[in-house]
Amino acid sequence: MIVGEAPLGIVTIESITRRPELGFWLRQSDWGRGFMTEAAKAVVAEHFAHSDSPLVSGQLIQNAASGAVLKKLGFSYTGTLRRLSGYCGHEVEV
Repeated sequence: MIVGEAPLGIVTIESITRRPELGFWLRQSDWGRGFMTEAAKAVVAEHFAHSDSPLVSGQLIQNAASGAVLKKLGFSYTGTLRRLSGYCGHEVEV
């Protein structure tokens, strides 16, 4: 997503763990405006238009807003695990 010359955020589906995984990031100045829900909904719809593979995702435990986006997209909570975060640069609980 780009507004003007600056990236607003990103939505990806990657098969890092052999399962398609939804990831997203949004610049803080645009939090709470519905942009991520709208963009991620389009990406998820595109995934299922071309695949019947289940889609997984997660959030940092302390990031309730990302959890809310995932819930709006139809994801459900299945538990926590520790994994390496490229964004944080170390293992985090997701």
